[in-house]
Amino acid sequence: MLRPPVKQPTALAWVPKREVLIVATRDGELVSVDPVLGTRVITESIGEAGVLALHEDRKRYLTMNRQGGWTVGTLDGETLINARHTYLGGMDGFFAGEYVVMLGDEGDGKRTLSIFKEDRRTAHLKLPSRVSATVSANGGLLLLRSTHAGLEVLPLGALKKGRSFQKGMESTMHRLRPSGPHILGFTSTGIAIWNEKGGQPKSMRLPDLTAGDISHAGEYLG
Repeated sequence: MLRPPVKQPTALAWVPKREVLIVATRDGELVSVDPVLGTRVITESIGEAGVLALHEDRKRYLTMNRQGGWTVGTLDGETLINARHTYLGGMDGFFAGEYVVMLGDEGDGKRTLSIFKEDRRTAHLKLPSRVSATVSANGGLLLLRSTHAGLEVLPLGALKKGRSFQKGMESTMHRLRPSGPHILGFTSTGIAIWNEKGGQPKSMRLPDLTAGDISHAGEYLG
């Protein structure tokens, strides 16, 4: 368990296949924490980010802030896209190849998922409540729901064909977040960790956790 030397972190992510942690702060900064090169500010203009994701190319980042903005930029400090989203809560976002996937709760209470190519939305669909998403090892989108029986995983294509999650199973209060091959579930008392196959998680008791991420190899939790 590593604690980044950054004040008021709101979201963080490990750079894929590197021991470098990127941290978003409440003051709108994006900070790189490197055990060799030290700590440096990448940008100061992302707003209070609730979502931070990194591309597999180890160059690009995605943030979604609580003021209704989303940004794609580079870890060198260049801003590539600065646009608006309509989500009020339950937000998440990640890269899927050259696409950006965002999901969350709209103002009317509906949970939706949007797919963007650069700043142009190419798909928008309604999701069941408390459902999250991730990218599978083969590049397909998977929908996720946490229940007391474990993590349910459903391909997005199956939902479009009329399949759905098991009926009669209530969702737990885990706030799900994809992280490479892992799925993290945050609660007020700790964190649960799954892989994309679902089932039962590994759990850690970590009260008062404000943000977290796990390295792709599963070695470091920040």
